[in-house]
Order: sequence, then C-alpha cells, then structure tokens
Amino acid sequence: MTGFAITHRTPRRWLRITLSVPADAGETLAAFLAAYTDTGVELEEMGDVQKVTGYLELPEDEEAAQAVRQETPARLQDLLSAARDHSSSSIPFVLETGDLEEEDWDRAWKQHFTALQVTPRLMITPSWEKTASAMMTLEMDPGQAFGTGHHHSTQLALQLIDELFLTATEPPMRVLDVGTGTGVLAMAAALFGARQVLAIDNDPDAVAAAGDNVSRNNLAAAVRVTDQDIMAVSGSFDLVVANITHDTLVGMAPALSKLLSPGGTLILAGILIGDQEHSCRQTYTAAGLEHGKTMCQDQWAALLFRKG
Repeated sequence: MTGFAITHRTPRRWLRITLSVPADAGETLAAFLAAYTDTGVELEEMGDVQKVTGYLELPEDEEAAQAVRQETPARLQDLLSAARDHSSSSIPFVLETGDLEEEDWDRAWKQHFTALQVTPRLMITPSWEKTASAMMTLEMDPGQAFGTGHHHSTQLALQLIDELFLTATEPPMRVLDVGTGTGVLAMAAALFGARQVLAIDNDPDAVAAAGDNVSRNNLAAAVRVTDQDIMAVSGSFDLVVANITHDTLVGMAPALSKLLSPGGTLILAGILIGDQEHSCRQTYTAAGLEHGKTMCQDQWAALLFRKG
C-alpha cells in the first residue's frame, strides 16, 4: 500500500528547452536555465559543444500555454545573443523547444533509467528491473519527480552522505531531506543507518513518487514523506540535505542553519561549479556554518558544512 497515489489529475505538460552552445558558455547558460525552469538541468558534453536541456511546466490553460511557448524562445534568444557576444568560439548558439507530454516523460525515463552504482556500497535500480546485487540497493520509480541517481548533483550528494555515515564517530540519527523529489537521498540515509528521516517537498507529484518509493523499499518505519513547508518544520536534525537549485538554497540559508543541531552536518547539491559554488559557500558561512568539504563532478558541485 502506497498511501500517496494522486488521482483525477490533469496530465502535466512541459516545454523542453535545449541549448546547444560552445563549452565556454555552457555553465552560465545552465545556471540561468535551472533558475528559469526551477528544475534540474541536463548537461551533455559533445566535444566543443555543450548541450543544456531543461523542462518548463506548461499551464493547463491552452491559451496561457501558448503564451509561454512564444515568450520563452524570445527571452532565451536575447540571453543567447548576450552570451554569444562574450564567447570566443565560432560555434553557433542553437535553441530548440518542443512540448513533452506526461506519457512521453514516463517513456523517456524508462528508456534511459538503468541500474547504477552511485557510491561504493549503494546501487540504484529501476523498479521494473530486478538486479541481483550484494550491495545495498534502492528500487526506484521516478514518476514525475526529479532524482534517479543518474544526475551528477544527486550522485555527489549520495557520495557525501555515504562518506559521512562511514566516517562519523556518531552517525546522524535524525535527518531532514529538503526538496526530496523521488526520495532517493532520504532513503539512502535510512539504509545507511538513520532512524528518523523527514522528507519534504512542495510538489505533490514528488510526494507521491517518494512515498511510493519508500513503501517499495520497506523504509516506511524510518522515512516520513510530507508536503510540509520548510518554515513549518520544527526541532533539530543531525543531518540536513538539500539537492535543489542555487537561488532556492541561498534563500533557505537561515532556515536550514536553524534546523541543524549543534555539531550537525549540512549537505547542499544542485550547484554549478564557479559562481554558484562560491555564492553558496559565502552565504552559509555567513549564516554561521563551517565549510568542511566540496566535491565536484563535471560542471556540478556539492558542499558540506558543519555547525560548530
């Protein structure tokens, strides 16, 4: 029994936005697209070209959706023109957009989501594939949520969480996962030994997907999934994790710092290397936390802080 299924909901639609740009412009444009869509973005290296893909949810009203389809390319073309002026490359800047229906989203995930070892002791497998493994294993179905473990930001967060549980003198027992998505970070913390994990998200589809995944992996005794707002969360946590977007993380700094118990650890991901990385580090050290470690993969960074 899942207890989280959503019924009688209009199927969602997205505007898929793809930017094919010179590598020297990829980081800046990925940061903008992540903020513009308020979701994670996909980065694909193709030699000297970087392909950046994001998804902007379309309104249910068709007239409003059509306005978004027209407004978005115009706004992004202005951005591409500015980026082109600052690029030293002769490679063209290409923008493509197109609708993505909910059933196409499901098919795309199932086509590209395969079993993956994300840390030295954790394997993530699709729920529709049975993979025999002696490692700790999470069976996942992303539904309409973000976070299968394949994105670099999710992998970085999982690696820092695993390392913390392996090396800490007193492993974290109470954990908060902010913007849980599919619930992958929350469930990993429970597998590694956390006794109480609160996973929150303001997206009802994410709450549904995470709840289903928690039940599927028999972790309901340790992990509670809710749509609770971060400002309504009380108490203190030994570990707080948040794999969201840079701007959201910066805005949440006071709340996340307050929820962290003395001696507790904060892990942030969804941050691009460079300006975003430095901004998050500066914001959270100003909030009274001590920077402990930065881990990077491709264009992405994850930061670990401690509360002294």
